[in-house]
Order: sequence, then C-alpha cells, then structure tokens
Amino acid sequence: MALFLKILEKGDRLDEVVMVDLGDEYQATYDTLLYAASICLKEKIKFTVLSIPETEEYRKLKAVTGTDLGMFEFMVFAHKKQNGCKGYGWCGKRRWGTAIKRQLLNNYYQSLERFVIEYVGIAADEVQRIDIKPHKNYAKSYPLIKWGMTEEDCLKYCYQHGVQWWQSGIRLYDILDRVSCQHCQQKNLKELRNIKKYLPELWESFKQWQEIISFPYRSDGSTIHDLEKRFDCEVMQISLFDVGLETSIEVEAIK
Repeated sequence: MALFLKILEKGDRLDEVVMVDLGDEYQATYDTLLYAASICLKEKIKFTVLSIPETEEYRKLKAVTGTDLGMFEFMVFAHKKQNGCKGYGWCGKRRWGTAIKRQLLNNYYQSLERFVIEYVGIAADEVQRIDIKPHKNYAKSYPLIKWGMTEEDCLKYCYQHGVQWWQSGIRLYDILDRVSCQHCQQKNLKELRNIKKYLPELWESFKQWQEIISFPYRSDGSTIHDLEKRFDCEVMQISLFDVGLETSIEVEAIK
C-alpha cells in the first residue's frame, strides 16, 4: 500500500494494480484492497484480482458432497497429492501458497504478450528478499529500496494516509508483525498469543484447522491445541503473580 500510494503521489507511471487473492486474507486486507480499487477507478488505473482457478478435482468433490470450501481450503484439506495423502496442510513453512501465487502472476504476465515492469513492495531493510532472476517478458523493480523506505517508514506512511488495517476494533499491525494470510504457518508466538486474545474467532478456526491437518503447526511439534494450553498457563501464572504481589503490598502496608 505504501508503494501504491507513493507512486501516485510522485506521479510515476502506473498502468495496472494486480492482486493475488488466495482466499485466506484478513477482512482488514480486503477492506484495504477495496479502498485501493476505488482509487484505481478514480485514477482510471486497471485493477485486477487473480484467484486460484477451480480444478476438475474440486468440481467433482463439490458435485458429490456439496462442499462450500473455497479453493484455498480445498488445497489445505482435500486435494489429493501424488503420494496419496490429502491436503497440503498448513501453508508457510512449505510455501505452497507462495508457489501458487507466483505461478498465477507469471501466467498473467505471459498472457499480456508485452513487456511488463513489475513494481514490488519490498522495503529498504529487506533487500535479501529481492528476486534478480531473469524472466521471460517482465522485470521487477523495487522503488521502496530506491527511495530508502524501511518497513517502519512504510507503515507510518500508510497510517498518515488513513490506511490502518482495522479489524474487530484492533489495528492489525499493533498485534502482528506481518499481515499475511490469516492461517500462515510463519506466525511467531507473540502473534499467535495476540490472535487468541484479540481475534478469538480466528483462533477458533486455527483449532478447527488443526483437527483436520495431520501435522503440527510449529516445527517443534507443537499443535494449535498445545499452544492454547501454553497460553492459558501463561495467563494463569501472570494472574497468580499479580495476586501474590497485591498480597505482599498489603502485608507491607500493615507492617
């Protein structure tokens, strides 16, 4: 968003905004993208949304079971892999969602039949993420790095322009390091604690997903259910400490 808004502010050429919607975004992300789309409409910039196309396997499952799963959840839970197992499971460590996203973008660029300059929103303090590989008919450009804008700078810039990712009364960047896909496996313990505390409905869906996914959420073997027990114990320990501290203060006061 910082890249998009800054390009418009500087008056640089922007012909199209392309968004890949895998189907597992925060509502705040969809709200923000709707805002971006409204700006594109006003500025006469093409706004394109790419999504995972339905497969024959998915259509057959839908016809037989009447499932209301979206394609992303179908890939998580039900897609039959070559080894016979069902579902890719958590996305993040294995990055299968990222692979789909890149393929969708690449296919779209190839369909344009013209050379494309793709502006990528990688900040000045994450240059290790840049892609220098050659591509068939497009090249990547990293304006944020050129402008020296760090991730913190980008967030401040978005806030200054009224883009704050509000959801359930919470600014998501106040409780998350990254507003990635909702069920991304890359979330750290701080983010997971905050999801449980501030976004309880999302946390419940994490638990439901873990019931179906055959492998644990974390690489140390911890499932979502293990993490819930851990977080509940932490809350209990903190409350006991607070009670003990209050008792100690009362004793000191009596003395």
